[in-house]
Amino acid sequence: MKYLLPILILNFVFPGEVDQYLAWNQLPNDESHYLNKLFNEEIQAALDEINKNHNDCSCEEAAGRILKHFGIGLNTPLEKQLKSSTQLDKYPPNEIYRLALEFVESKEAAMQMAIAMGIYGEKYILGKIATGVFSFADLESNYQGFLFALDLCNAGPTHLKRSGKGWELEGVFDLRNYVNPFWDESYNPSYYYENQNLSLIPKSQAVLQNIPHYCLKFQSDRIQGIFDYYDSMAKPSYSVKYLQQLIEKGELPDPSPFYIRTICEE
Repeated sequence: MKYLLPILILNFVFPGEVDQYLAWNQLPNDESHYLNKLFNEEIQAALDEINKNHNDCSCEEAAGRILKHFGIGLNTPLEKQLKSSTQLDKYPPNEIYRLALEFVESKEAAMQMAIAMGIYGEKYILGKIATGVFSFADLESNYQGFLFALDLCNAGPTHLKRSGKGWELEGVFDLRNYVNPFWDESYNPSYYYENQNLSLIPKSQAVLQNIPHYCLKFQSDRIQGIFDYYDSMAKPSYSVKYLQQLIEKGELPDPSPFYIRTICEE
C-alpha cells in the first residue's frame, strides 16, 4: 500500500514564535466549535474544487489537494483569517511553502520521512537560522497534520469516500482528534540556540534568564492543575517517541535545560 507524504519546499520565511507563557493569566475559551466549523467548510471547499476539476483523482491525491488548499507555513490565508477574527477568544487580542506529493511503501517509512523533513526545517531554515529555536511542539503539530492526511484515505474518524458525485467527506472533522498537550511549548519545550540568527538575538541565554521569572506563576494552583491534566491525558505520539530516541542518541539537541519544570524545581 502506498502512503501519502506531504513534502514541504521552502519559498520564503517569515519568522514568528509563540509566547506560551504570556496567556497563563488569561486562559482562552474552548473555541473548538468555531474552529471545527471553519475547518469543515474549508475541507468542503477543497472537495468542491477537486470534484469539479480532478474528479478522477485517487484518494491520496485528493487528500494532498485538501492539504494544499489549507496552505503550509506561516501567514497562510487561513492563519490570517484566524488572526483577524473577532469571534475567537485570543490573547493578546488582536514559511510559505509549496506542497508536493511523494509515495512510499510503508506507513512507518512515511512517518519517519515526514518527521525528518520537519527536523530539517527546525535545524536550519525555519528554526535555527530564522529564529534560533528548534521547536519540538511545532514538529508534533506538523505530525498530527500528517496523520490527518493519512486518516483521509484510511477510514480515520474523518475520511474520504467515493460517491456518484465524486469525493465526499465521511464524518465531521474535529480538531480535538489531533490537538494534544505536546503542542504546548511550555509542556513540550523547545531548544534555543546560542548563535546569532536572523532575529539578531541569541536565544538560549535570554530564555534561561527569563523563564525563572515565571516560576511563581508556574507553581500556582491554576497552572499546576493544567500540567497535572496534561500528565493525565498526554499520550506520546510516534513522533514524540521517535524524536526522544534521536535526542538520546545525540542526533537532536536536548531541550530539557529549557523545561520550566526543571528550572523551577532547581
